[in-house]
Amino acid sequence: MIADSNEEVRRVCTEAFTNPDRIWPGNPFAIEALAKATTHDDWNVREASITALCRVANCNKDTCDPDGILNNPKAIEAVTARLRDAEGIVKKLAIEGLVVLALADGVIDEGDLPIIDTFVESQRDGDPLVSAACSKALAFLSGEAKEITQVFPWMCDSRPQIRKSSVYTLGQAKTPNNRVVISMLRARSLDVFGEVRACAARSIAKVAVQGK
Repeated sequence: MIADSNEEVRRVCTEAFTNPDRIWPGNPFAIEALAKATTHDDWNVREASITALCRVANCNKDTCDPDGILNNPKAIEAVTARLRDAEGIVKKLAIEGLVVLALADGVIDEGDLPIIDTFVESQRDGDPLVSAACSKALAFLSGEAKEITQVFPWMCDSRPQIRKSSVYTLGQAKTPNNRVVISMLRARSLDVFGEVRACAARSIAKVAVQGK
């Protein structure tokens, strides 16, 4: 019913999916059904499906359905795919939804790396709205101060000196062993310019040492 052509029907269905009294957060059957609906031809349906999917998948170890799993890969994969959606509102909801899923258990850990890596990769997206939103999401998830996060959008700049300078700044991150920062630096360790790669390696070592 979430794929119904009537907006009111979709709204009611979305509310039903996200009502904890009816569907336990993390319910695998609801997640599978909603994940399929995110590929519907009608962008309105995709919009409603993503909204419901992110709410259903948003759970921690204390609230997750006994048959469900945390950081459900089907939910993450379905929402991530919509970063390539033709509609801007759908892409925006996908980015916001991934942030919600990353913070579902209150910490950024190994289980959130697929989301973080997706944001890092999407910083190079041809749509400036997507790349900017992903940089903003990474800044939020990193928990770093503005003097660090302000260079996030420049990590994929076409000028190698700008990338090198940004990589150096990330090496000054204050959060011990920051997973977001390290993920961004690892991407630059594959840079086509050797100086950027070398700077990335030094910055990774510096950030990692802070965690010891």
